[in-house]
Amino acid sequence: MTTSAFDATLPSRQELPLQAPVVGVEPSRRSKAWVWVALAALVLAAGVLYGTGIKLGMVHNFYNPAVHSMSVSWRAFFWMGYDPAASITLDKLPLSFQVEALSARVFGFSTWSVLLPQVVEACLTIVAMFWVVRRWMGARSGLVAAAMYATTPIVAALAHAQITDTLLVLLLVIATHFLLKAVTTGRWTWLLLAGVFVGLAFQAKMAQAWGVLPAFALVYFMAAPPRWTKRLLQLAVTAVVTVAVSVWWLVAVSLVPASQRPWIDGSRTNSAWDMVFVYNLLGRYESGQGVQSPGGGVGQGWRYMVSNAITTQVGWFYPLATLGLLLGLVWRWRRPRTDPVRAGIVLFAVWFIVHAVAFSLGRVAHSFYVVAVAPAVVGLAVVAVKMAALAWRAGGWRRGLAPSALGLQIGWAVWLQHQFPDFRAWSIPLTIGLGAGALVLLALSWGVARRARGLARWLQGVAAVVSVGAVLAIPATWAASTIEQGYSGSTIGPAAGPSQGGGGFGGAGGGQSGQGTAQTPTRDDGQRPPFGQAPSGVAGSPDQVGGGSATGSAARVGEGAGGGGVGGSVDSTVAEWLQSHEPGSKYLVAIPGSQAAGPWLLAGYDVLPMGGFTGSIGYPSVPELQKLISADDLRYVMLGGGMGGGAMGSSGASALNTWVQANCTEVTDSAVSSAQIYDCQA
Repeated sequence: MTTSAFDATLPSRQELPLQAPVVGVEPSRRSKAWVWVALAALVLAAGVLYGTGIKLGMVHNFYNPAVHSMSVSWRAFFWMGYDPAASITLDKLPLSFQVEALSARVFGFSTWSVLLPQVVEACLTIVAMFWVVRRWMGARSGLVAAAMYATTPIVAALAHAQITDTLLVLLLVIATHFLLKAVTTGRWTWLLLAGVFVGLAFQAKMAQAWGVLPAFALVYFMAAPPRWTKRLLQLAVTAVVTVAVSVWWLVAVSLVPASQRPWIDGSRTNSAWDMVFVYNLLGRYESGQGVQSPGGGVGQGWRYMVSNAITTQVGWFYPLATLGLLLGLVWRWRRPRTDPVRAGIVLFAVWFIVHAVAFSLGRVAHSFYVVAVAPAVVGLAVVAVKMAALAWRAGGWRRGLAPSALGLQIGWAVWLQHQFPDFRAWSIPLTIGLGAGALVLLALSWGVARRARGLARWLQGVAAVVSVGAVLAIPATWAASTIEQGYSGSTIGPAAGPSQGGGGFGGAGGGQSGQGTAQTPTRDDGQRPPFGQAPSGVAGSPDQVGGGSATGSAARVGEGAGGGGVGGSVDSTVAEWLQSHEPGSKYLVAIPGSQAAGPWLLAGYDVLPMGGFTGSIGYPSVPELQKLISADDLRYVMLGGGMGGGAMGSSGASALNTWVQANCTEVTDSAVSSAQIYDCQA
């Protein structure tokens, strides 16, 4: 049987642990000290960069009030309640917000305590990416992969924003580590752990986490050592475990009577299953699914993943990834079924393809969702880097692969950067200079190889470092821009670099942030909320709906913040009037729309959010509102100053509106007349 041209150049088992189907010695025992020093330096640099971005205050004005409520109430913490009483939930699953709430409990509620978990998660993902590739391709390749991931612009943009995708990717990369260990050993433990972490990722970002399952299942069945019957059994059991971990919270919601838990936002039927699988999944591919889905608009189209707005965020390494896929499969095609190197290539290829198809066919609410393909792009790109290194050491005509791959990658990066001539134009000559320097060093090493092998190896090492610098220079520039105002996207659509059409619903890029100096909301007595300092820079709503609350002597929240959404405010005149006129024992006032209620919650007021995120959820129903009024839990209902764009616009919400207007008395005091407050106990 003939072999590939690259087969003879493969390193020994000591250099590439996964050359053997079963790993006998963990590679951590052989890694040199400089590898760990380099990794630590990389993580430290990334952490400083990401942490510096916290100064922009990229907190989300829909999520942030819920995190605050979860940080002061264990009931709200478990149920993901939007208010401390947990009357209604967010329209997501709780894990990411629970992590943020725990941070706020430990350090006090503030901008940095809410955003710190994202910085830590992004840094841990860098380490996890190194771990995955190190076991698969060796320590040097692991470092290159970690550096590529750290400098992927959308990774940096999300690392200091209140977005759930950072935790999603961390958990999926950890799951990948366990999956690759299972592929090489066939052990139940590693496969089940992979399923557990995919399930946890589901708790962070719902069904998007399951996008890796086709790749996981295919690769394990294709390459794991056990007989095919045992592989099928293992996959079946792992599927059960994955689903169980994924949906345990949904089951808990279903088992608890509706009267003893909050209303599930995103569902008109008060069903967590409906919220996850209809509102947040099917609603992005179909219309007419009940409550308006957050992914409105039309499908993105097949060019979505290669549009400038996406490639500048996650596609800088596309050429290397393509080479890694095509040449890697040729390189390993004739290897045994259990070849783990080929398994890894297939894993990342299927991972990317499944997500690319989903993003192209569906309605992508936010362009930052594509961060989920960053590990796949990096995983495939590092295969090309490894092959180029092996080809150069092999000598002969195969040496042409290294300069060709470098030239192709640099050409793509320069072309892409050239589309933005007013943004970091100096990065183009820098990249070309580094690339030219790397080629000169390679040529010199070739020329002296016969006379001075030690010098040749040293020149090759320097050339490799300079080559990596050339590959990373432009994406690193974009990643670094995320700590600057105007180049961080918006709080609802984080993105790196200049604006490319907005990062909100259906958008393909991030709008400029333009973060303002929003004040922290205060109570009517001018004091901070007793449970901690509210973050500054609370941003606009994801679908840019609403009009804020009534004007007046207000503590503005999110004014000038990026994203174009409504900032919202607490009118201290209205708040003072409500407090001085015998409000309900549980709620100061009921406010239409969760986002209009958000600033009040951040300022420490107990208010009842009505209508959920879209304002179209029929909560509370008329009987529920009547019950609250009869129990003296609620007296006042505010119908003005709520969310626009359909707030209180569903049949249930309209019935509530009609009942309040028919059975409650509108307050005519000129001080609060603009807020349209109704007294339901007059």
